[in-house]
This record gives sequence, structure tokens and C-alpha cells, in this order.
Amino acid sequence: ARYDVALWTQQGNISLPGLSKGILIKNITQCSPLIWKAIACTLQIKPCQRGTQANRICREDCLQLLSNCMDWRRMPDASAEQLCSILSPADPHTPCISLKPFMEPSDRPYNALTDQVTQPCKGSPCNSTHVCTINRFRQHSRMYPTYTCSLGCKLGVVSQYIVPSGSYVRIPVATGHKGCLQICQCSSSGQIEQCQPMPCFPLESCWIAGKKIEHSTVYYMECRMCSCYAGETTCSKKQCEMSAPGMRDHSYTSLPCNCPPHFVPVCARTGQTYPNSCLAKCANLNDADFVFGTCEASDPCKNDPCNDGEVCVPAKKVCLSLLHSPCQQFQCVSMRDNCRNFPDEPVCSTDRHHYHNICELVHEGKTLDYYGPCLNGCNRTGLVCGVDGNTYSSECSAWARYVQVDYPGICKAVGLIKDRPEQQCSDLDIECPPLTIPGCIGVTPPGACCPVCAGALRVLYSQKQIDRALYALRGKAHGNTDKHNNKINALTLNTILKALDRQVQVAECTVRGYLTVEVDIVVLVVPIGNQVSDLQLESCVREAEKLQSLIQRFSPRMISELSLSSLIAATVIHEVIPDSASAIAQHALAPALFLLLRWLS
Repeated sequence: ARYDVALWTQQGNISLPGLSKGILIKNITQCSPLIWKAIACTLQIKPCQRGTQANRICREDCLQLLSNCMDWRRMPDASAEQLCSILSPADPHTPCISLKPFMEPSDRPYNALTDQVTQPCKGSPCNSTHVCTINRFRQHSRMYPTYTCSLGCKLGVVSQYIVPSGSYVRIPVATGHKGCLQICQCSSSGQIEQCQPMPCFPLESCWIAGKKIEHSTVYYMECRMCSCYAGETTCSKKQCEMSAPGMRDHSYTSLPCNCPPHFVPVCARTGQTYPNSCLAKCANLNDADFVFGTCEASDPCKNDPCNDGEVCVPAKKVCLSLLHSPCQQFQCVSMRDNCRNFPDEPVCSTDRHHYHNICELVHEGKTLDYYGPCLNGCNRTGLVCGVDGNTYSSECSAWARYVQVDYPGICKAVGLIKDRPEQQCSDLDIECPPLTIPGCIGVTPPGACCPVCAGALRVLYSQKQIDRALYALRGKAHGNTDKHNNKINALTLNTILKALDRQVQVAECTVRGYLTVEVDIVVLVVPIGNQVSDLQLESCVREAEKLQSLIQRFSPRMISELSLSSLIAATVIHEVIPDSASAIAQHALAPALFLLLRWLS
């Protein structure tokens, strides 16, 4: 923004698409200098609106500014009305940014906002071959800075987007035929290699009751969100209420297939916990596909599945396909392995020691607490119930799995699925934690009990795209069990959430999510910490809306990374609570812009 203001001042010209001369302006250091700084800052704030990736000032502000500050001697044939038709929307209902609030004294007390919202990876602090990853939960010091640079791979000669080493990507084959793709891996040397072709698929339309639905279209069947992708129709299993006018449908429970709200959990062979067997069968599982009890409570190493000289370590995951089994919930670590040959995938032991990989932890004789670095800012003890219906040993353990905590203690109920973000469980023993901001923007995750302050979206995924990818990966790893399991991991729920978390650039926000009983993925972007400000929550809401836009537009960031390429539709589900909505909406951008103006001055 400061560079833009300096350039406008020096050149006396603002370049615009479609105008060869641009806008010729007077000396802006003497003509409304603060307004020009506000405009420069406005252009740097993104995303600003949910449905568009561009920011435009309001027509009234544009006309007033250009009428006063255009150099009419150098542009005798132009008019403020003509130029403002490019700079600002004509429709008064179209979202725009008014400059008036930034030019008037604020009636809110000033708080130091410098550290409220930070973006450590903004400006590409790593070199051109490395990926910048935010360290959200570490105690920051010289040893643990706010971000980490790790080797990655560019997705093409022209593309500047980099994926981390070890990631799988989906890129076009050399022939360039639409629907013909290949799966490759970003190697430890920073090269795209080990490419394997996927089965080609035509980008066909769908036909529903004789009606043609175009490819990549999102539509609704009654209350269910649906998507047509390459001839495949995907819908959520949301239960619609079929009550006649003036009559109540007594069979309606709000849960899929009108299943009863009983909590008698079962664990599917995909690693997914369902609140009861009715909901498991509603998700197209057979009796042989699940056992009673939660998946988190099961011990995958109970029957000693590893070979002699190997140690079994739990590795819980949720797989998204039944066709490729097993969805292995453990891994075997040989005591003869050289740990230096293992990838750098940190783990945390029960005594809070950090190890670079699971091999180091096993060789040290330690017990695994969770995968990922040891987290700060969470409770390390005390059972908690996650929104996915699993009981975790601690809040830290749930967070490490990208799971939002529903309430303290063991899981004991399934929540009704309603639109309003309010408590959905009638069990008197369940005590919902207080909201981080009373009357906030938030949601009650479907099937959970308690509301949470967060940006939230529901995401549909393509089962056929996952199956095609797994088919190609299975062929590459044929006969090698370890390689097969590693490749299966590329398409698990945890990998998807981890990849989405990399897309969130605000360090004070993080992604959490789960596979719902309605067979879609709920993604939450939640503020970190107990002392959350309105600005931080608004930033998380905007990040959630950004993710929704990236998925809905089939952004290259989504369709190129294998773990995200199956996401085909998304809708925002967070709701503004009326008491606080006006305050947040009115003041959310003002503090950020005020800081930028101070920085420019």
C-alpha cells in the first residue's frame, strides 16, 4: 500500500485496465492525502467479500474524490462519472467499501491491535523453492519462530504455487486431454516425480428426473446440497422435514434416515465413529462394516499385528473410501530401522518430548501421545468429547487430530441437527464450555451438542475421484504394504484438513473438521486462545469464506493437490448472532485499516 501511494505521488497517474493513459491526478500529497492512503490500504485487504475476490470503493466516494483530485487539464475528455463506472459498482446493493468510517473519529476505545492478527508467511519470507508453514501452537522463540521454511515443489514452470515435500499432486498428462490426469509426488529433493496416470474421466453432465445438470454445478434437492461433477451426482444425507402445512411430522428426528438420537456408538472399518448403528447403515454400511464402540477407544495393536522385531504403534485415521481396504489404524516400526531414513514427521510423547519421527520415539522407548509437534495453549490432561463423537485423552490430543472439542468429559449424547447455533443436547450432565465471545458468529457442528465461535462451511467430496486416485496409487505400490499404506494416507480426512490449514494465512486461526453423519465434511476455522477479540474472530470467518470460494471456484490450489482435489462443493454455514452482528460487521475492517494508515503516515 505504501509503495502504491509513493508511485501515484511520483507519476501522478493511476493505471487501470482498459485505460491507456490511466487516471491523471493532481498532487495527492495536497489533495485528500488521507483518502488516497485509505484507498491504497483498501486494495490490499483481501478477501473482503464472500462472493468476489475484488475490492471496490462506493460510487459516492469515488465521484467526490475524482471530482476534486483529477487533473482535468490533462484529461479534458474524461468525466468522474465515466471513470467511476470502472472503479465502483453502479448497483447500490453490490458490496463496496465506504471510506467515510475511516475518515471520522471512532467512538470505540483504542486497543493496541498490532499483534491481534498476524500473517507470518505474508510476503513469501522463504526462498522460491521452500514452503512457508505457520507454527500456530508453539512457544515462539529463536528456536521456534512463527513460521518454518521447508523444501517443496513448484507445480509447473509458470506456476508459483509450491507444495510441501512428500505431498501428492494431480496434474494434467502431456497430451493435454481434459479429464486425463496423473498423480505425482513431490520428492525429498524438491522434484515432481513418480508420476502414475489416473483413469481418464469425461466431464459429463448429470441427468436427474429427465433434467440436465451441467458439470461442476451445485444445486439443491429439497433441503440437501448436491453437486454434479464429471457425471457423478453427490448429495448430503441431510434429513428434510416433510411436515404438511399445519401438521407436524412426528417421525422427524433431524438426523439422517430419521434415526433416533441415541448414543450407542459404532466404529466403521473406515475409522469413522457413528453415534449408533442406524446412522452407520444410513451411510450405506453393512453390519459387517462396523463394530460397537468408538474408534478412538479401540486398540489396533491389541492382537499384535506386526512381525517379530517390530513395534506396533496406533495410527488412527478416517479413510474416505470403502473400496480400498484395509484402512490400517496402526503402523509397524522395526527396531532395526535407521531413523535417519524416516521423513521428518514430528510426534509428541506422553512425557511432552518432541521427536522428529515415530522411529525416534519408538527407539527411545517412549509412548506416543499424538502425531505432530507438542502443542501449547491446550489442556494436556482431562478427557474431552470431540465433535466427531470420540472421547480424547486431552484437549491437546483432539487438536492434534484437527478435532474441535465439544464439551469436557466422555461423549454421552448425539446432538440434533438444527440451523440455529445453540445447544442441541438435552442431557443435563453435559455442560457446554462458554463461548469465546458472547453472542458471536458461530455454528453448532451437526451432530454435536455445543455451539462454537468460528467460521464454518460444509463440503461435499467426490467418492469416484477418491476411488480413481486410490486405484492409481495402489498400482504404484503393488506388493509393498508400507508404500500402499503411505499412499492411502494421502487421501484421509486428516490429510485434507492439514492441507486446508496450510491455506489459512492468519496465525491466530486454525482449521478443525470432521466427517458428519450426513456424509459431508464440516470445516471450522476457529480462533486460537482464550482471549479472542472481535477482529480475530472476524479474520477466521473471512478465512473460512476464502476456503469456500477456493473450493467453489475449483482454484488450482485445490484441484492440483491430491488431498484437496476431491472437494467439489462448499457452502458457508456460520450464522451471525443479531446482538453482535452489527458491531462486528461495522468495525471489523476499521481497526486493520487504521493500523495501515498509521503505518503509511
